[in-house]
Amino acid sequence: MYLKDILIARLIFGENSSNRQDQKAIMWVLLNRKYYNGYSTLRDVATAKNQFSTIWDTGSRLARRQGQEQYDAIMNHAWEFATWLACAICTTTNEAQCAALINKPQGITTQTNFRSLTGFTDYCYNSENGNYIVMKTSYGHIKIKDVVIVGDLCNASDYILSSHLVNATSVEEIDSYAGCGYTKAVHNIFFNEFGEESSE
Repeated sequence: MYLKDILIARLIFGENSSNRQDQKAIMWVLLNRKYYNGYSTLRDVATAKNQFSTIWDTGSRLARRQGQEQYDAIMNHAWEFATWLACAICTTTNEAQCAALINKPQGITTQTNFRSLTGFTDYCYNSENGNYIVMKTSYGHIKIKDVVIVGDLCNASDYILSSHLVNATSVEEIDSYAGCGYTKAVHNIFFNEFGEESSE
């Protein structure tokens, strides 16, 4: 296993340490950023400044555990799966070959962004026409589309291939699906940005 593989595996695992469908979607975000955002390599994607909490924020602690904790993490099936995903895309980034190896979770297409589902709706609001969601960020109010929660939010194993929420257009949809009784902490929300919205 090469250093690049370990970096990608730690990124995927650190961004989600339990949900395999979510890990697959994170992997596809990495690939989509390479395909559509002009990065030359996966390493460039993974180390782009301030992009992934596992590299740049306190979330990196989980992905950089040492000693017994690191051993426990390696024994974790989610770590094994993250490692397999990393090895696959470090072997080839060809989209057709990657899709043959690792299916895209339902609703995942060209998404290049994701955030933790916990508290996501706290910094979102509905557009005036109700056709899309607006997300407040440090760089402005951004319109988002292709909003997806992968896997089944209420299924602890998350082996379910059908996604719980696809193409949400309102904060209420996210709140409704996110409140079905299973912890938000094991899910991210995936989306694309498509322009600025005038702030309220």
